[in-house]
Amino acid sequence: MKLTWRSLGLISLLGGLGGLIPLYASNRILSWESIVVSTVEKVLLACMTAGVVSWAVHRKPLVRWVGLPISGWLIGWVSLIPYQLVVLRVFETTGSFSISERLQRIWSALIWPWWFSLSWFQTLRSAFNTESGIVLIAYFLWVICQGWSAKRLLVHTAIGIVSGGLGWTISFWDSIRPGSLEIFQNMIWGALVGFGVWKAVATSTKPN
Repeated sequence: MKLTWRSLGLISLLGGLGGLIPLYASNRILSWESIVVSTVEKVLLACMTAGVVSWAVHRKPLVRWVGLPISGWLIGWVSLIPYQLVVLRVFETTGSFSISERLQRIWSALIWPWWFSLSWFQTLRSAFNTESGIVLIAYFLWVICQGWSAKRLLVHTAIGIVSGGLGWTISFWDSIRPGSLEIFQNMIWGALVGFGVWKAVATSTKPN
């Protein structure tokens, strides 16, 4: 089942909501940067995960297995670019950055696995983070285990929740562990994305 643009847009929107709802529920005073970054990160994560999974699910078994680590690394890299833009203070207006320096910081954020690593091993390892862990589990359950073809809402929401709740365990070498808020956020994100996937599957199987 190939995703339509409308279905992919719905999944992306639900992913963005999954990044916003727990932030609102936390009762913290948050900067606009953290709100935007969390939303964009979860939109990218949902959009790319659903897109890759829908492409891979009908491929040959060898392609599916090869796609597992590749998709995890690539999505882990791209989904954290908004966070790296904040870390490198690209959006700061109080600093005296020149245009060339700001462009250099943007470029550094785009290639952050290479920029912050001292070796190729560290480059490969750095993008296997919490986000890639979520992707790896979701990909495994939806593609390898063929959960994508399920027609029950419970199956897709369960896959999303499990992926969000346990995704961080994949990045076992990372010294930074997510707190309870982030795990809760990821589980909400997974439930909403799972609902979006179920909706897309249900729509595609309706008779014309």
